[in-house]
Amino acid sequence: MDDLPRAVRDLFDDANPAIVATSGGVDRPQLSVVWIERRGNDLAFFCEADSVKARNLAAHPTVVVIVMDPERTFEPGAQCHVRISGTTSLESLSDTSFPDRLAKRYMGVDRFPHEGDYVSVTVTTTSWSGVGPFPGTTHGWGT
Repeated sequence: MDDLPRAVRDLFDDANPAIVATSGGVDRPQLSVVWIERRGNDLAFFCEADSVKARNLAAHPTVVVIVMDPERTFEPGAQCHVRISGTTSLESLSDTSFPDRLAKRYMGVDRFPHEGDYVSVTVTTTSWSGVGPFPGTTHGWGT
């Protein structure tokens, strides 16, 4: 896969919350709002180890992540956004540096304020699309 365009990377690099869609099986979608970090073309977030999201991802490691552009619309009622599809891997969080980094970006505090048992989720991007300002297209972000 080619590198994500700069405009797409910028949406993930700013403090824009992401919507994560997981599957609990047939007719069991689950959506959550998460803090997100871009790592090259891939993404990372964290969640409680015993959450529905973590259980879903352990059983069905595919995910869709959407970030809305807070400033641009394609046309009235059509918010620009980017959608990343990918496969996930979960890893136990042994220290708080990742949650602390996201708490700094999203909350402006030095430490993540909640205790608990968390897992880090890495999303390996398999495809992306969306609606937004991407050079060379009429209104789409990509492939």
